[in-house]
Amino acid sequence: MAYVSVLRRWVARCATPGSPEKKQFRASERDRPDVIAARQAFVAWLKTIALSKVIFIDETGCNVKMTPEYGWAVRGERLVDRRPACHGKNLTVVGAIREDRVLCHDKFEGALNGDRWRQFVKKTRCPKIYPGDIVVVDNLRVHKDAEAL
Repeated sequence: MAYVSVLRRWVARCATPGSPEKKQFRASERDRPDVIAARQAFVAWLKTIALSKVIFIDETGCNVKMTPEYGWAVRGERLVDRRPACHGKNLTVVGAIREDRVLCHDKFEGALNGDRWRQFVKKTRCPKIYPGDIVVVDNLRVHKDAEAL
């Protein structure tokens, strides 16, 4: 059971105070007084919003070939796994959720582009949005499409 001793050493190293960790960077602009004030104002505004009025929209993708490249094996033995030899098809899923339910979702082959985003907005999402609702999306370029807004 050689792998047990390796695991124990790894846990001990990680539990040691001052053990090395990956450096984290934060934008230096966060410390500016105007940015701090804007963040505080935003947090105060968030507290006034009814959560039932917020709609979150996001997308994710997968591929049948998506599998970790590395894994654990007993020392001295090779780890063997299986996956399709072909590249497979990319699948994108887009969904909209409220606090208490999934509003809508759509899936398609390939990446999300402007045409697919507009189709999702016009056919799938818009019938479920009412005046006063707040829609939250990430910074993906297609979300900024003027036609879809």
